[in-house]
Amino acid sequence: MKTTNQEKAPARTLPALVVLGAGLVLLLLVLKVIGDGEPGALPLFMIIAGAIWYFVARNRNK
Repeated sequence: MKTTNQEKAPARTLPALVVLGAGLVLLLLVLKVIGDGEPGALPLFMIIAGAIWYFVARNRNK
């Protein structure tokens, strides 16, 4: 069921989510390097996907 009156998230929510996501990904990357001695593909993919998502969302709001 779709509502016609959808509200956007506040402007401050997006940067907070980006910082939270980046912190989580960096934590996973550090733990992966400590555990295996090399970074894994998943944390690196998450960093790249998060950066792309941020720039797409940033340009969409302009």
